[in-house]
Amino acid sequence: MKYLLAGTIALFAFASVNVARAADMPIKAPAAPVAPAYSWTGFYVGANIGYGWGKASDNSNFVDPALFLPITATVLDSDQPKGAIGGGQVGYNWQVGSHGLLGIEADWQGSGQRANQGFVTGFAFFDPGVRGVVRGTVNESLENSIQWFGTVRGRAGYTWDHVLIYGTGGLAYGEVKLAGTVNENVIVPPVINSVVPVDIAKVNAGWTLGAGIEGMLASNWSWKLEYLYLDLGSIAGVSTAGIANPPSGTFTAQSRFTDNIVRAGLNFQFK
Repeated sequence: MKYLLAGTIALFAFASVNVARAADMPIKAPAAPVAPAYSWTGFYVGANIGYGWGKASDNSNFVDPALFLPITATVLDSDQPKGAIGGGQVGYNWQVGSHGLLGIEADWQGSGQRANQGFVTGFAFFDPGVRGVVRGTVNESLENSIQWFGTVRGRAGYTWDHVLIYGTGGLAYGEVKLAGTVNENVIVPPVINSVVPVDIAKVNAGWTLGAGIEGMLASNWSWKLEYLYLDLGSIAGVSTAGIANPPSGTFTAQSRFTDNIVRAGLNFQFK
């Protein structure tokens, strides 16, 4: 009996010590729930504004065989159409895993990109048919412009929760234009003048590559900054020209357009 009583007392003493230790230990709060990673999946629409600077490589040739020696003027040169751009975009994103993103985007841009240039070619020669010196100039006054353009592109990027960095590329298309006049001023004598209007415009298809960054704002809005390089191809045309009546000469012109654009925009995400 005395052994049973001693064992009981020892058991109660051990239990009391452990209860006291447990009471002194800090209570560990339950772990906070982990916020789910942001998903970029869904449709979006937006608007943008920016600036473009390009290059138009020109090749023009004027030939008038009306006189003893044909008058020729050939120009190989380039200028830089530049100006403001603005438009809108629509697209869809797919979140791939925790950080990957695939998407497709289409946009349309109005463009104020233009560049003017002028060339003067002088000539002088003796023409036995008029028994005198023929002299004069061929004056070219031309404007290269990008009237509007659009793209349809794939996007692939990496997301850090509310921030996306991406590369993009695909189809580019747009209307490019070469317009102006070619003025042939000939002193035979007398002075003979002819003016050839130039108006070559075409909607071309080409390609584009670029990159950008996009970040989420509150209430489904995001901002974006983007750079694109575009190749819009070439345009060409032929006009009759010269001082004869009817004209017996030709003016041929070709221009090839490439472009760089930087733009900032806002998108609304449909979540």
